[in-house]
Amino acid sequence: MKQQTTFKRWMKLISLGYLGGAAYLLMYIRYVFYEQMIVSMNINNTQLAALNTISAITNLIVTIPGAYLADKLDAKKVLVVCISAVTALTFIFGIFSHSYMVACVIWALLPVVMMPYWACLIKYINNLGGEDESGSSFGKYYLINGLAGVLGNAIPLWVCDHLGGFSAAMIALGVFTGLSVVMVAIFLDDEKKLASQGIYLKGDEPIRPKYILTVFKWPGTYMLGFTAFTVYSLYSNVSYFNPYLIDVCGIDPSASSAVSIFRSYGAMIMAPVGGILADKLFKSTSKYIMFGAVITAALFAGVLLFG
Repeated sequence: MKQQTTFKRWMKLISLGYLGGAAYLLMYIRYVFYEQMIVSMNINNTQLAALNTISAITNLIVTIPGAYLADKLDAKKVLVVCISAVTALTFIFGIFSHSYMVACVIWALLPVVMMPYWACLIKYINNLGGEDESGSSFGKYYLINGLAGVLGNAIPLWVCDHLGGFSAAMIALGVFTGLSVVMVAIFLDDEKKLASQGIYLKGDEPIRPKYILTVFKWPGTYMLGFTAFTVYSLYSNVSYFNPYLIDVCGIDPSASSAVSIFRSYGAMIMAPVGGILADKLFKSTSKYIMFGAVITAALFAGVLLFG
């Protein structure tokens, strides 16, 4: 693969990190705007949690078709179309932020419009450096991702508190997400142009039915699936610290939202350290996952020790 210039690599990495930080802000907006969503739509905790359950079910259905589309379509076009659709849904939610039924439809549609997004994103990130730098590339990506996530929530939170409430905050979120589309359109090259430069994105081999059977037979599928399920379950349930801080500790909802921003996204600024550890110290992502899982378990066990 022909090596890209440092400037081009960084601009692509910044664009991808910003995109990754903006792409899922709406889907997981309750992590920060928990109380605001309940008040705006006049719903209860169960109804709010159901939104992400709806997304999870839809995502389970479209995951394999999404990977198939990612192999068939140009990665840059996929990213632009997917996030443009997310931006449109964000604006719609901003306009109808008081309607729970509209929210249910939007949360069901989010995984559909983003079907091939993740697979195409991975193709770009994996090719920003050599194979020995994939962990570092992911670490730098998540650093930028985290910073984008902080800004993508902090700006709407400020708008919510000082300008037009929750609806205006979601409109601001739509503008923030839309800017990521512009950056990707400007700084990323499509696969045809990359091929002319001697750069070929990995993962272009089309999915075949026989591969599906191989995946189900491979024990790693279930180990990785279980790891992803447990880690994501812990991560998603941390969102309940938001109402805990409000209802039990008695702090202001805006202050709780600010804490949630740094808890959910600010910690990602340490991601490059994880990438360096995976590449240089452990020299294996699987070994680092095991190490990280033990540390994560210890941290959550420590939290449970407090009354």
